[in-house]
Amino acid sequence: MAANQASRFKLFLVMAPVVVFWLFFSELPAFQQAYRKLENIAMDWRFQVRGELETPGVKLVYANVDGATSSYWGERPYPRADFGRLAKVLFDYGEARAVAFDFVFSQGAHSVMVPKETIIDNDKVLALLAQQYPDTVFAAFYSGSLLPLTMEERAIDRNEVELVEKTRDFPYLRPGDYAPSDETFPEMPTFPIVRGPGDANIGLIDMDIERNAGPAQRWVPLFAKAEGPYETLNLVDGVIFALDMGPEEVGDLVQPVGDNIMILDQNFRQVGTPPIITERTFYTMALELALIELGLSEENVSITDEFLTVSRPDGEAVIRVPLTDRQVVETNWFSRWENRELNPAASVRIILEQAYNLEHGEGELVEEAEQFFKQFNAAIVLVGPTDPLLQDLAPTPFDSHAVPKVGVHGNLYKTMMTGQYITRLPEWLNILIFLLVTTCVALPGTYTGRHSLWSKAGGLLLLLTYIVAVFFFFNTQHLVLPLIAPVLCAVTTTTAGAVYQLFVEERQKGRIKGMFGTYISPDLVNQMVDSGEEPQLGGVEESITAFFSDIQSFSSFSEMLEPTQLVELMNEYLTAMTDLLQDEGGTLDKYIGDAMVAMFNAPIHIEHHALKACRAAALIQKRQVELRRKWADEGDKWPEIVAKMQTRIGLNTGHAVVGNMGSEGRFNYTMMGDTVNLAARCESGAKSAGVYTMVTEQTKVEALEASDEIVFRFVDKWQVKGRSQPVNMFELVGFRADLSAEVLECVKRYEAALEKYFAQQWDEAKAAFEAASAMEQFQPGETPGVSTNPSLAMMKRCEEMKADPPQADWDGVYVMKTK
Repeated sequence: MAANQASRFKLFLVMAPVVVFWLFFSELPAFQQAYRKLENIAMDWRFQVRGELETPGVKLVYANVDGATSSYWGERPYPRADFGRLAKVLFDYGEARAVAFDFVFSQGAHSVMVPKETIIDNDKVLALLAQQYPDTVFAAFYSGSLLPLTMEERAIDRNEVELVEKTRDFPYLRPGDYAPSDETFPEMPTFPIVRGPGDANIGLIDMDIERNAGPAQRWVPLFAKAEGPYETLNLVDGVIFALDMGPEEVGDLVQPVGDNIMILDQNFRQVGTPPIITERTFYTMALELALIELGLSEENVSITDEFLTVSRPDGEAVIRVPLTDRQVVETNWFSRWENRELNPAASVRIILEQAYNLEHGEGELVEEAEQFFKQFNAAIVLVGPTDPLLQDLAPTPFDSHAVPKVGVHGNLYKTMMTGQYITRLPEWLNILIFLLVTTCVALPGTYTGRHSLWSKAGGLLLLLTYIVAVFFFFNTQHLVLPLIAPVLCAVTTTTAGAVYQLFVEERQKGRIKGMFGTYISPDLVNQMVDSGEEPQLGGVEESITAFFSDIQSFSSFSEMLEPTQLVELMNEYLTAMTDLLQDEGGTLDKYIGDAMVAMFNAPIHIEHHALKACRAAALIQKRQVELRRKWADEGDKWPEIVAKMQTRIGLNTGHAVVGNMGSEGRFNYTMMGDTVNLAARCESGAKSAGVYTMVTEQTKVEALEASDEIVFRFVDKWQVKGRSQPVNMFELVGFRADLSAEVLECVKRYEAALEKYFAQQWDEAKAAFEAASAMEQFQPGETPGVSTNPSLAMMKRCEEMKADPPQADWDGVYVMKTK
């Protein structure tokens, strides 16, 4: 027991570091990104297994700035007036509910080749659009700076923002030791925007770069808080204005609400008025669209550490977004980008061409245009770049190739409007599941005892069941159970344990051979080692065939032989018989003087062990005949009794307890139980039956199921001493190929006589037994050492039964008076 515990403890020491590694894998800087990429792959599997989902009640249409549109509009940057024209068409002809531009109309988006006057004219168009259509959403990108930057400078700046994201409570927020400045605000449109009370619909389009850990956009900051001198935006009722336009030009554009007009020069600095220090929370574009759809405003938004909630004026919550890290939300993906049934879309060029037909066409062209614009009726329209040259593409869980990123905002909008949020468990519960899965797979996976194969199969089945559960709960509840860490930990931990056990087993091979080499044949030892099975420490129940043998009248041998002669004789006898026993796969239990005790089917499994035991018994009897002839041919070396040696054998098949038994300091691999006791009674009772190999019915049945090469004879029904249940006893006559026709006829006549005996026809039975006795293969006076045979024994029994008849309800059972 102590050795077993020590072995398990060593196995634990090997497996525990693997568990610890996977437990902290996602937190280790060297592996963090790799782990997140693996998790993203697993998330893609979940979506692909779940399949695409419809979103009833949600009407979203994409307006694609594709390659055809790029050719139509010309070189980039596209004129902002064309965007204004597009929005007007969608609102007027399509009667869209809202239009959102996934384009940042920043100062940096202007080409130096475009005259300033043209820029101003284009800005005027968008300014009028914002005034006339308040349900327009303009993108803002939190690059951390409003100043024009090169791509390299912009990338560096984003990295700085990401650093802030790692060190601040709220990503994209620079409070505290950061001095207020215009760098605390997103990069936003630089044209006049009027929205009445409040300010323009500004929708963030940032992604959580670190958490996404790859090209696919999965995590989105739901909001960003900003503070500082609001130099480029006027939050009071009025105008947000850019460039050095004079007041008269402003008047041409819009009629300001109130007298608060902020005029900026071309360096983005306010002219003549001190900066307004303020604070604002910006929301992601999808949320801005949801607010428009619901007829609510940012005033209806409340934020806690766990949720962002949108409520109606009466307090009813209509959107409740679960937050990760108090700010980020995970997008639920509903379909492939190319699925036009679930993702209706139209080229911007086609939209504008259909508008032209509606305005200037006739007949069918007008009808076709009217039908075309019906798809936008009461719809949320997302205008986004889909031309690959615009390089705003990324793969999705449903699309392995890069598709337009504008789909991120569409899927996030669908997530909010349907309430089908991806839910993740608390970290402590993930760790608990991680440990449970690993334990439930690793323990049976490294079990090496009995039925270890079934144990390993059970561990594998548990692992597969958990994987199925992961996909089931995602499909039905959008619940993300941990997959990568538990599964990989379970597999690698089990593998580590198995590899360790291989090394241990290699070292144990020598010990096993040394331990069992004196009990069983070397071939059986090698088979046991090669099979990977080891003897069980302690007792286990096993189906075996117990074997007992004893030399007839051995005490006479001891009296007539000198000790040295007796040792020589027994060594020769036991060597020959043990070799035959082990050749058939038997395991020697012990020698008790001249007796041998053995078992078949332990410590390792042997197919058809009952047949193997019967073969061993028949071969031993054949070998006994050869040894008698050999000893007789050796003349005066041995007394006459040696040449008459006979061996009696008893066999029984059934369940017994086998294993190492005894004290902690001294034990023996042996067998115990009723099956063993009955085999011993077979051996001792064979004498009274006149047979030399006695087996039970169970042994006979299992042997014949495997082969008919052995001939058995029903001898009698016995109730042996110490047992209440009778047993049918059979003589193992020998190999069918070795028996003469006379002996086979004797078996038939004996069994016919036995029927008369059970019918209590004593005289007829005795006569039938007498006729069979002449054909018996063992004849007193002729066969060395034989004093009786089964037929002679039953003739005597018939006389006894006739003299003292049994009761009328006698069942034919003969009660043994001795062991």
